[in-house]
Amino acid sequence: MIQCFGDSITKGTPGVSYLKYLEKGKYQNQGTGGETVEGLYPRLSHSIKHGKHEKYIIQIGTNDILLPYLEKSSPKWKNRLRKIDKVKKEGARPSRTEIQFQKSYQEIVDLLKEHEKEAVLINIPVVGENLSHERNKKTEKFNNIIKAIAEKEGLLLVDFYAWQKKTLEKLQNKKDYFIDPDPKQVVIDGLKSITSLGRMRLSQKRNLVLTVDGVHLNDTGAKGLAKLVREKVK
Repeated sequence: MIQCFGDSITKGTPGVSYLKYLEKGKYQNQGTGGETVEGLYPRLSHSIKHGKHEKYIIQIGTNDILLPYLEKSSPKWKNRLRKIDKVKKEGARPSRTEIQFQKSYQEIVDLLKEHEKEAVLINIPVVGENLSHERNKKTEKFNNIIKAIAEKEGLLLVDFYAWQKKTLEKLQNKKDYFIDPDPKQVVIDGLKSITSLGRMRLSQKRNLVLTVDGVHLNDTGAKGLAKLVREKVK
């Protein structure tokens, strides 16, 4: 089975995973909520060294942008993330600079190549459906790093951000609902988005097109990513 590593976007909570819309039995969901680029390395290393899998899909980087933003913009998130940091290892924290992000992402790719694994990279999705927001300016910078690494190492890259951007620009959606300043709402969103009807209602209530909260995918977003992955993975 193809091992699909990533954060809550791969896991599908809140929202829904793109893996729901891919061939059953071919892909294994290895997503975990809150994962960062540095945090992914030990999990991936364990899978590579103790498993017999040859193909991997890597979707990571959102939390390296999202967590610092939430920490800065919301006191409740800041307190929540400080509590999480106390039980996390150093390597599980988000990249604070482009240099740090590039180094950590390159280490993931080096690990895959060292063990001669096939890999497909998925770049970072929009961090909020308002494309002009500073969050997405940072996303584009980090995605340029991922693109450069993919080109240098000869790896396939799924440009999900470009697909989302094109879709959102066509619709000219100007409302910018983004993850609630209270972390408890993310838990509530997870419960409300278990069903496709629940996901649709969340998106409609917030006037969102591809996500349920500005980050986590609804069915339209998940289907779009699944289609792009299917085109790359033969």
